[in-house]
Amino acid sequence: MTLAYLKQANERLAMASTPLIALWRLQVRHYRPMIERIIRRSERRVLAGEPVPPDEKLVSLFDPHADSSSKAAATLSTATKST
Repeated sequence: MTLAYLKQANERLAMASTPLIALWRLQVRHYRPMIERIIRRSERRVLAGEPVPPDEKLVSLFDPHADSSSKAAATLSTATKST
């Protein structure tokens, strides 16, 4: 599924009001910014040849703790607790 198709489907379902559609739209609101971020970063890295800093990388779309910035914060938090 392309991002454009996802946007189009989300717009078409905006007027529907079943619990399943509401859940789907909630998930779209959650994942869409991450998907857009991955696309932008991939375009920079692959098409423009730019290096992408580690703090801008998203390791996994589905694991909330896999975002590099979350990992960095968790590591920092753990390191400060042990000192």
